[in-house]
Amino acid sequence: MTELSHTARNSTANAAKVRPQFIPVLKSDLITALSDSTTAREHLGDFNTLCAFLSSYFHHDFYDELTELKEIYAWFSPTGPRPQRRQPPGAEEAFASLSTTLESVMTRANFVELAAADVHVLGGEHPLLDVKTRTPMELYDSIRIFVRGTHT
Repeated sequence: MTELSHTARNSTANAAKVRPQFIPVLKSDLITALSDSTTAREHLGDFNTLCAFLSSYFHHDFYDELTELKEIYAWFSPTGPRPQRRQPPGAEEAFASLSTTLESVMTRANFVELAAADVHVLGGEHPLLDVKTRTPMELYDSIRIFVRGTHT
């Protein structure tokens, strides 16, 4: 594995300092722990209903955003089907929408974007993932790398 540049190391370190919002426990274990410690037995059914409602709400919210991301990407997909019953958006408008939605999804999933300067410093290699690309990076209009956490 090759050494990260100073700039890329700083960006990765800064990304790692962002306080994660992820709770590393199963949802069912969290609900059980909360209900055991804070809920009177006569309110347990209401508490479980509230938890089910919140779970459904967030599932639906993320599902809509991921569906939107897939719909927008369909205009760019080199191999997938293109939308047939909709007017194609302008290329710049579609790309802006794709970028905005992707950034929203990644941010809500607790990923942090590496700065563009750090991505270009990598020069087609990402030593943290031991990945090398053979395509020159200058062929792309935009290259974005999102990271979450650090570990060896």
